[in-house]
Amino acid sequence: MKHRKIQKNELDLIFDLIKKHKWLLERDDELKELLCECEDTETQMLVCKLLHEFKYLYNDNYYDAISQIANKITTKWGLKEKTTQIVAFTENAYEADSALKIIYDLKIKIGEQGWKDVSYVNRYGACSKKIETSPDIVLVDEFIGSGKTVINRITNIKNNLKGHRFTIRVAVVSAMQNAILRFMDNVNDIFVVHELKKGISDNYTGVDFIRRCRQMIKLENNLKQQIKDTFYPRFGYGKAQALYARENGNAPNSVFPVFWWQEDKNGTTRNTILKRVEQ
Repeated sequence: MKHRKIQKNELDLIFDLIKKHKWLLERDDELKELLCECEDTETQMLVCKLLHEFKYLYNDNYYDAISQIANKITTKWGLKEKTTQIVAFTENAYEADSALKIIYDLKIKIGEQGWKDVSYVNRYGACSKKIETSPDIVLVDEFIGSGKTVINRITNIKNNLKGHRFTIRVAVVSAMQNAILRFMDNVNDIFVVHELKKGISDNYTGVDFIRRCRQMIKLENNLKQQIKDTFYPRFGYGKAQALYARENGNAPNSVFPVFWWQEDKNGTTRNTILKRVEQ
């Protein structure tokens, strides 16, 4: 893909953006390249607006969220440690999944709060093994984008546990607001530390919304449609339009792919603002 040279007004946009988001300081080259992929100033303004709205969790923000989740489980929900199992949303235990990191970090924090007999399960399909002694299920993950996967897995759990008495709660670091609405009636309770809005749909309306969508589609059309077995997810997986990242974390596929998709339509490697490694 042929890129334009960076212009002075684009440098001004970068400067203003970095003043708010210090994490972009180490990504100024990547940011310049992304702005050069935009065909006009208006599209650049859209990209900068989206980056301005990003929820970026530094490590201290992340561990604060873990502490809040631990406190919710051990204190505010009124659960008992011997009847509670904390379950990763992970499907396969061998996956390098962010839910497994949440389980590990929660185990340390919950232990510090005095819970020693709580059960930890590293994949959601295995929660049935302890359902007789630990009927209170707390499903945990880092991020929920469209909510499709969550709904499917909760449905699977309920089908597998027919005839048993149990409760299901969900606790996550961050989630899209519309995703929460999709599954909230299927569980006993939900706790989300950071609730997020859709990048375009929740910030633009009417003709402006249509124009911004067209601009993003043009940007995404410059991406390679498929890398190995993975097709790029337009507007993010499930059209989630997510604007979320964590320090040292793997970018969720629910985020707009212009920020993390690795190749352009010509197969050239892109120097992206966010990094994502597919499973």
